[in-house]
Amino acid sequence: MSEFNSHIPVMLDEVLSFVPKGKKITYLDLTLGRAGHASNIMDKMLAGSTFIGVDRDQEALSYCEQYLSRYGKTVKQYFLHSTFSKAIPILRKSGFAGALLAFTMSFDDFVISYFVSGNGVKNISIVVYNMTKRINPTINA
Repeated sequence: MSEFNSHIPVMLDEVLSFVPKGKKITYLDLTLGRAGHASNIMDKMLAGSTFIGVDRDQEALSYCEQYLSRYGKTVKQYFLHSTFSKAIPILRKSGFAGALLAFTMSFDDFVISYFVSGNGVKNISIVVYNMTKRINPTINA
């Protein structure tokens, strides 16, 4: 960990265990923060992989662009200044919403959550599912 980034990511070993070995990946970080997880994951990404970082804090995003620039020759990087909810419709056009939905459904049994949750109860899989159905992204604004 360099002085440039003193953030210590939570459950890093567990997160890194999900990074596939020996294949190009696309990594989407919707809460980029200080790039604690992102930098460690990018250390394991193969050349030609793609990284997309999203954060609502422009200062944090600028920091991450500078901090992660060392990976720019091997990993394609895209940074989006947005909130989580506004990023979904933007990313939907490129197919990431489907991947995100699959990711969130792996945490919660979506079918059970969808049919059992009461009025006003929202877990992340239902929120993401509802966001992907919207036609006009300005509704999320």
